[in-house]
Amino acid sequence: MKNMKSKVFRSLVFAIFAMLAFTMQFETEIIQSNYASLLSYYKDRLTESLFTYHFSYYFLIPLFAMGFYYVEQNIESATKSTKILGMFFSVMYVLGVSFRSINSWDYYFLDVISILKFFVSVVGYYIIFLAVMRLIIHRMDTSTIVEHQVGEQNLLSRIFSLRRTMPGQLFLVCGLILVAWLPFLVLSYPGGLCVDVSAQIEQALGNMPFSTQHAILYTLFLKLFLTLGQGVFHSYGIGLFMAICSQTIIFALVLSYSIYRLIHMKIKRGAILVVFLIYCLAPIYSNLATTAIKDTLYGAFLFWFVIELARMLVGRNEYVKKKRNVVVFITSAILMMLMRNNGVYVGIITFVIIAIYLLSKKMKWGHILIVCVAPVVGYFLISSTLAIVTNASGTSSQEILSIPFQQTARYMTEYPQDITQKEMEHLNQVFADVWNLSNQYDPNISDPIKRSFNVDASRQDVVRYIGSWVTMGLRHPLVYVEAFLNHVYGWFDPGTNNWIRYQARMPIFPTPEVYGTPDLLMYYIYNFLNRMPVIGLLENVGIYVWGMLLMSNYIVIRRKKALLLGFVPLYVSLLICVASPAFFDHPRYGLPIMVCMPFLWIVARLLLGSVKRDVSKHKDITD
Repeated sequence: MKNMKSKVFRSLVFAIFAMLAFTMQFETEIIQSNYASLLSYYKDRLTESLFTYHFSYYFLIPLFAMGFYYVEQNIESATKSTKILGMFFSVMYVLGVSFRSINSWDYYFLDVISILKFFVSVVGYYIIFLAVMRLIIHRMDTSTIVEHQVGEQNLLSRIFSLRRTMPGQLFLVCGLILVAWLPFLVLSYPGGLCVDVSAQIEQALGNMPFSTQHAILYTLFLKLFLTLGQGVFHSYGIGLFMAICSQTIIFALVLSYSIYRLIHMKIKRGAILVVFLIYCLAPIYSNLATTAIKDTLYGAFLFWFVIELARMLVGRNEYVKKKRNVVVFITSAILMMLMRNNGVYVGIITFVIIAIYLLSKKMKWGHILIVCVAPVVGYFLISSTLAIVTNASGTSSQEILSIPFQQTARYMTEYPQDITQKEMEHLNQVFADVWNLSNQYDPNISDPIKRSFNVDASRQDVVRYIGSWVTMGLRHPLVYVEAFLNHVYGWFDPGTNNWIRYQARMPIFPTPEVYGTPDLLMYYIYNFLNRMPVIGLLENVGIYVWGMLLMSNYIVIRRKKALLLGFVPLYVSLLICVASPAFFDHPRYGLPIMVCMPFLWIVARLLLGSVKRDVSKHKDITD
């Protein structure tokens, strides 16, 4: 009885904190100078979020209390790692509230009451997130996603059939995905354009020299179809449309291949249907598939690589004994690294970690060299050849300095007078106009600051700048922390809306007059989908990152850490996202995580499922 009363009381306290977090107001119109007494000011600042005219808020307390009591009564306690993860989720979500509103964390440091509100909100959301994670972990522990009945009994069984050959299954699922994407493909004719791809198109047309700043393979991909469209149909627009159609088909085929692998793992048809519907309906897929941008094919080939990596980790020696598997694995890895410059970092880091793991499992040296060294060697040989053949120029160091540049610009905004003469000299060697950095500074994107980079700066100039950047940061470290969080918080915040439809235009790609204004229609369609409760959430990079972290935590809890190796490419991709120029308006950087997570979640669930079996010997996974 005492235990029950304790749980009831604890649940009620949790509910109050959760309600306060859910309804907390950080904006204030209360001005301290209007108060004669500091105590009166603090009293009003404190009560402005505790007492509102929204009576419906108070219904949350019993609802939260009942939910928390159910969790306390029926679900096992959270592990230490789950609690740490819950606190991380809570802090990032609450910080996101301030950064989303004012591009600063000043909501929480205006006065003592602001700090108290921040603390209450973090605690409240921590309680909510921890309860939800405990429910999810309990659900994963007590359920299975394995299909026990594999007969052709209904429509789903006929679509996702074990009896169908790989080509037949790929063409069927790919066809269904393309039908779902067809309206977007037609309306976007001749294709969506991102500003970044315009330089590659100019290179493909011969108007600019090739550059290794962009993936040469994708530039050549565009050149092939633009030349074909102009040569056969006298239209660059048709050439672009053919390129878009080709990358759309490739993307859809890779997604279909993941469905094929799930079918042959004997996953429940309902779970496969959910993944299939995500592919068809989540706006990010059709959006990027119909946009001329290297990220689409990069995401597709990285996903293909992750699928093969998962198969290899499960099958190990059995997988590499088949030459076909080895060829497919190496091909997927090389294409991934060639399609985007940072793909090589994903590949190399993954191969180093995988090689260490395979050595610990006493895999043959020859096999390790084939699967971990051959792809890297192949990439460097091909990329070097492409650079030589196209006479491509190199890239600038500014591409990897987004975070230091943003921190420097914010420093110039807040402490412009606290810079030594020597530091100013070093900054002047790197930036064209140091004193204008504060005006150019955009907390959400580093491109304006990167454009002020002095292209004539030598490597020694950059090294000296880094030294000054360090000494400045030591004097005011919180400025750097705030600039960093403001730049990257969106990757970890499901509350941040990051929908985008790239709508750049080039004169050589006119839209047919019969179309009218399809761009406007496309914009409204995607904007509508983004605002829908479930579909809109699937557009958010943060929810996929949370899912990745939650599944990784579950893997650690169940002591199957080797499964984390399949997530290595995604974690490297996340680090690349953090170092990228922007979060807002560029969810494409997170495409590798978004496209891989539904598949990896199910595979991890299978290998950690409640049905005990030796998966490494399961023919349908490794074959």
